[in-house]
Amino acid sequence: MKSMLGAIALVVSVSPALADVCELNSKAVTDRAIRYLAVGSAMQDHRRCDTCPTTTTTKVTISSVEKKASGSDFEIVVTGKTVEQTVYSKTIDLADTYVLARKGAKQYSNLGFLAKCEDVTEENAYKTLPDNLVEK
Repeated sequence: MKSMLGAIALVVSVSPALADVCELNSKAVTDRAIRYLAVGSAMQDHRRCDTCPTTTTTKVTISSVEKKASGSDFEIVVTGKTVEQTVYSKTIDLADTYVLARKGAKQYSNLGFLAKCEDVTEENAYKTLPDNLVEK
């Protein structure tokens, strides 16, 4: 019983880091985010999980960006190609998305912070993606 309670506590403590933090947003946040998702630009998809044994990052060259209404909120669907040339198409979570915020930028910045999603924090996302996690 004691080990079962420990397992439940572990699941509860890990769950917030794995939740969709900024997938549904206000129109203002969504519109700010879309400004950073230019067709032809690169983004990095990386979910921060400090308790996971491994995490992956997917670099995507954006071919289209679509804003979709979901009730009173909005989501962003990005389509593109990965480094391996596989098709990438999904609703993005701004907290898991990193972009080059300005021309000539060397570091990928978190789109949730840039778009001012109020639920993104330094506990569930990096402000800038560490170099060792960037897919080249």
